[in-house]
Amino acid sequence: MLVRPERLRSRRKRGSPALPVEIVDYIVAHMLLDKPVFSCIKSFSLASHQFRLVAFRQFFSLLWCFTKSQWLNYCRIPGVCTWARSLECTSTCVYARPADLTRFSNLRRIAVDFDAEGLGTHHDSSKLILSCLPPQLTQLELLHLPSVTTQLLSLIAVHCPGLKTLVLRCSDRLLPDCCWNCYDEAGSCTVHSPIPDHYCDAARLA
Repeated sequence: MLVRPERLRSRRKRGSPALPVEIVDYIVAHMLLDKPVFSCIKSFSLASHQFRLVAFRQFFSLLWCFTKSQWLNYCRIPGVCTWARSLECTSTCVYARPADLTRFSNLRRIAVDFDAEGLGTHHDSSKLILSCLPPQLTQLELLHLPSVTTQLLSLIAVHCPGLKTLVLRCSDRLLPDCCWNCYDEAGSCTVHSPIPDHYCDAARLA
């Protein structure tokens, strides 16, 4: 059977039907659901250029960062600043280059662990981080805080105008599973909020 050359060219142009990008996104998200490590999608990312972009976008949509070197390495990856939607980090890891936070144009959520900070350092640390947050942020979580002060609340109001969810936690620093002395010592280094010592209720604080 003879096939005309123009028909062969026509078939090559049509090719096989491509999967919609939304379905490919869903597949990769499902692959990362139970075990979010790159080895789960490594082979998938090598299949084609489109699959690789989808794999990277899904994998880097949630970043965990606990050291300065991790932070610097993330910021060197082309495209990561547009792929990231959520960031979980320690307060100390972004000290190397805090201004890089402003480059994360699609970041919607950030959770910062202040466990390494004390009553004397957490204000400067929070000011450094909050002043560099992208304005489109909708969810902010500050964990292991040694204190919730009016200065901190004012900083959040100024630098995070689009927030819909705010979580401030001091109780993480307490040690209920340890002895009473440890629990008491941790409590003495933690100030829950300006209420009731400085303001009688939330309405007065506002």
